Formats: sequence, structure tokens, C-alpha cells
Amino acid sequence: MARSGGFIKPDRQNASVMALIGELPSRARAVRKMIPYAASRLVLTQVRQRVPRDARDLKKVLTVSRVAGLPDDQTAYVLHAVPRGKATRRSEDETTVLYVSAKANLLRRVPDSVRILEEHSPWTIDTLPYQPDGRTSVVISRRASPRVVAKVREARAKDRATWRRKMTEAGLREVRKDKRVQRNRALKAIPDVAYDSLRLEFGMGGSRSKPHWRPAILQLASGGLAGMIRSNREISRTMTDPSYQGWRSWKPSDTGGVVSIMQAMSYVPFQHVLGINLGGAL
Repeated sequence: MARSGGFIKPDRQNASVMALIGELPSRARAVRKMIPYAASRLVLTQVRQRVPRDARDLKKVLTVSRVAGLPDDQTAYVLHAVPRGKATRRSEDETTVLYVSAKANLLRRVPDSVRILEEHSPWTIDTLPYQPDGRTSVVISRRASPRVVAKVREARAKDRATWRRKMTEAGLREVRKDKRVQRNRALKAIPDVAYDSLRLEFGMGGSRSKPHWRPAILQLASGGLAGMIRSNREISRTMTDPSYQGWRSWKPSDTGGVVSIMQAMSYVPFQHVLGINLGGAL
């Protein structure tokens, strides 16, 4: 405090501190929105750093999305994979199995052909009869050993008469294999990145264990809230810098869009497989 003209006048530093104290409730509400995003982004960075080179496709499809539909006082983000369909290659014939899954849509009936393909999954690239319509189904590709691929091919050869009969009974015309599919040019599938990630995490399917999710999440957990505040400059400034006003208009700098609550909940089983639950960083 400084004395002047017979009265006490607060100096600028004390005035800034008093202003900060007055804004603390509002700043704390802003920080509550920042922390889930910052935590998810931190885990994303750590996972990408730990994913081995031979799984670099996994790095490309990881993103952070905001969960929509929550109450105004709640904020959540999910770290998840958004893989895109890609054409299969001839070199993948003996290392890939395919799963056909119907897309849930209350406004559109799932064709019988898709149900049949789904029921008889998995397939191999050369046994899948045709590329199903992307509007009603999704084809998921999963890495497998040549031995597993051979067993799936043998199984589809044995039940070929069964699924062809089902298609005939459903009133479907005989499906002729597209020549382009035979050459592996037209068949598109979405990589099963969740399976690939768990395969690397736990060493399944003959792969060596190369943990990336658990170390990344545990590193976040070990730092706690205090560590998050110290390591994140924006959060730190919001809580300690009277001159910083960026918290008033804060928005996530980079997200993969928005997901529904139901979609976010669909990632929880993957989280449970890892044996870790951190709330906002799903």
C-alpha cells in the first residue's frame, strides 16, 4: 500500500491481485472446461510418441473430439480413432480377414444380404462375394496370421452352399464376384485400429507387446491436477496471471469434431480392457 495526501491508495500490483481474486470463480469455471481437453491432448501426444513405426497408420487416425449433449456445467472429450476406408492390396491376401457389420439406422432397413454377410463373418479378401453397400454396412479389415487366414478361407468354403442358399431364399440374385474385387482393386475396408492397438498393447496374435496406451494414461494420472496446471501454460496463466484474459474466449484449438454421448460410451469397453478409467479422458 502507498500513502498519499493523507489517505491510503492501493498500488498497481495489489490492484491486480484483488482483480484476480475477484475473477477466480469465473476463471475456475473456465479451467474446468480446459482440463478435460488438455488431458486428452496430452494423452494423444504421448500415445503417438509410443506407437511403433510399423503402426504409423494408427497415429494418423487418432483424434480428440468433444462430447455433445452434456449439461452446461459438464465438459468431456474423447480420444479415439477415426479410421477411413482404403482399398485392399494383393499383398494383404494372406494377412487379412474381413468382418461385415450392419450400420444402425432406424430410418433404413438393413438388406438381407448384409445380414447374411454379417452372420458368416469373418471372410477373406478372396471369399467375400462382393463389396456391400457402404450406406448400409461397413467392412472392417483385421490383421491375421497366414494360418488364421487359411482357416477362415477353409470355413467359408465349407459353408458356401449355406450362405448362397440363404441369399436365394431371401430373393437375391446369384452374386457374381466383381473382377475388380478379384484383383483387389475395388474392395475397400476400414482397418480395425482398436484390435491393432490392443494387439500391440498386450502382444496378442503373435505380436510383441509394445504398450502405448497404458504408459501414456498412467503418466497423466501420476501428475494429477497440480501437474496438469503446471504443465499447461494456458491453464496456469488462467489461474495465476491477472493480466491474462484469454480464458474468457477460450475454445479448443484442434478437435476432430463432436461425438454423441452414446458414441462416447461405446469407447468405454476399450478403456476397460486397458484397465484404466480417468473420466474426462475417455
